[in-house]
Amino acid sequence: MGGLYDGDKGGKEFTFTVAENSEYLQIGENRIHPRSFSKMLNTVDTALRNKKPSQETKLTYTMTADLIGYNSSEPSGSTNHLWRKASEAFRGHKKSTNIFVGSLVRWRIVLLAKLSNNIWITMADETDMVDPESGKTISRSCYWINNDWNPPKKRKTKGFTVADLADKFNN
Repeated sequence: MGGLYDGDKGGKEFTFTVAENSEYLQIGENRIHPRSFSKMLNTVDTALRNKKPSQETKLTYTMTADLIGYNSSEPSGSTNHLWRKASEAFRGHKKSTNIFVGSLVRWRIVLLAKLSNNIWITMADETDMVDPESGKTISRSCYWINNDWNPPKKRKTKGFTVADLADKFNN
């Protein structure tokens, strides 16, 4: 039952394969030495395991910056290594680096959600910053666990029987 669901797109589930095959994630993984990439994964995984519910709401909530940013509670050596290697992989291009790191976090949350059987939800949170390249408002992904949330049922798209069609037509 666990997984990562997009709260902005009607609860669509992020599959492990789609998350893993993100264009930026593939580029980064190909440009970063395997040992460094493995260390980056370990940094994200450790940060996710260390994330605890807040005292006020008992809700486990995070964003990439909170999880592995420069002011996160993770060891600075690990987070600095992650950001340095990501920046090198994208030749200092800040937007691509941020998208890559965000994709890395999303991929690991999908994996963690499946392994821990927790329901994670993500939604975009708009910032007050504007992308100088596109002129669009920059948004960041927020993640939280909500095991009381029921993902939408997948709609049947083929293999209908006459009874199924009659039921659809009459309801």
